[in-house]
Amino acid sequence: MRMRLHKNLYWGESVSDLKRTIKYEIKYRRFAVGYYCLTLPDNEENLMDIIQSEQLKLKFMRKKSRVVVGIAGSKREAMALAGKIIYDIYKETGGFDVKGYFKRQ
Repeated sequence: MRMRLHKNLYWGESVSDLKRTIKYEIKYRRFAVGYYCLTLPDNEENLMDIIQSEQLKLKFMRKKSRVVVGIAGSKREAMALAGKIIYDIYKETGGFDVKGYFKRQ
C-alpha cells in the first residue's frame, strides 16, 4: 500500500501536537492506535473515507493506495473535521468535488 499525505493536510486539535510522530508512522507504515485518517474515497459515492489507524494494518487495506487529507484523534473529531473540509471546499468552489479539489492543489 502506498499512503501519501496531501501537502495541505487538515489536523484535528487533539493531534496537532503529534504531527511529526503521525507523519513518521504513516510514511514508514508503523500505524499506532488512537487516530483516524480522512482519505480520498475509493469510490464515486463517498466524499471521503474515515479510517481508524488500526485498520491500516489489515492485509486488504495495505493493498490500496490512499491519499490522506486529514488526521483526527477520535471518530467524533474525524467527522467534525470531514465537515470542515467539505464546508471549506463548498465555500471555495460552490461544489462538493472533494477528490477533484485536492487533486488540483
